[in-house]
Amino acid sequence: MDDNLRQNAVALGGDTVLRLDLFGLRIAEEQFMKQVVTAHARLTGGAKPLG
Repeated sequence: MDDNLRQNAVALGGDTVLRLDLFGLRIAEEQFMKQVVTAHARLTGGAKPLG
């Protein structure tokens, strides 16, 4: 419950939060890193990467 409340507070504050666990990163690294690159581009005003 505490994690949900904290995540909701962050989202309501307008922040971008990506969740990456070690297991997911190891088995789906490419997908997670595409999300990280996309978030970085959006937050810094860069173009969305292809793919």
